[in-house]
Amino acid sequence: MSLRTLRSWAVMLALFAAMVAANVYLGSGPGETFSGKARAVDGDSLELGGRRVRLYGIDAPEFRQTCEKAGGTTPCGQRAQAELKFMISGKNVECESFGFDRYDRTLAKCRAGEADLGAAMVRAGWAIAYGDYRSEERAARRAGAGIWAGEFIEPADWRVLNGQAAAEISLWKRFIWPYCCAPATPVIVRH
Repeated sequence: MSLRTLRSWAVMLALFAAMVAANVYLGSGPGETFSGKARAVDGDSLELGGRRVRLYGIDAPEFRQTCEKAGGTTPCGQRAQAELKFMISGKNVECESFGFDRYDRTLAKCRAGEADLGAAMVRAGWAIAYGDYRSEERAARRAGAGIWAGEFIEPADWRVLNGQAAAEISLWKRFIWPYCCAPATPVIVRH
C-alpha cells in the first residue's frame, strides 16, 4: 500500500470519526427519541437530560409576559410555565426530535404519559398553535381558557416589542405584512 493511499484512508477515517463525534455531541437529529425527568423552563420549553427542548408546534407567553383579564393584569407567562410544570410533574417525559431552532434548542414533540404536551398546553389555553394544534386552539378560544379569557399580545409580537428577538420577524412580517395587512399597533387578541 502506498503512502498516498494510506494518507487518504487516514483522512477518511478522521472525517468519519469527526462526523460521529459531532452527532454524539449535538445529538437530537431528526427522528431521535429521548426521555427522562424534565424541568419546565417556560410555557413551551423544557430542560431534559441537559438538553434545551422547545415544544414543536406551539408558542407560549414569555415568562415575563402579562395579559389583561377582567380589568387586571395576569402574569400569563408565569402561569404558562406553571401549567407545563404541573403537566410533567413526577412523570417521565419522552420526546421525538424534529431538528433545532435558531437558538440551538432541540425542536421536539414531547409526551408526559399519554399526553402530548403541545396539544395539552394549547387546549388548556396557555399556548397558541404555531403550525400544529389548530383544533385544540379553536376549542380553547371557545372555552375562554387560559390566555383566551382576556386580552394578550401574541408571544412572537411581545418578544419583538420587548427587544428579545428581532430575528422573530420573518421576511413576511418585515417586508410584506406592513404594506398589505398590518394594523398600526401590535396585534392584541381579544376574546
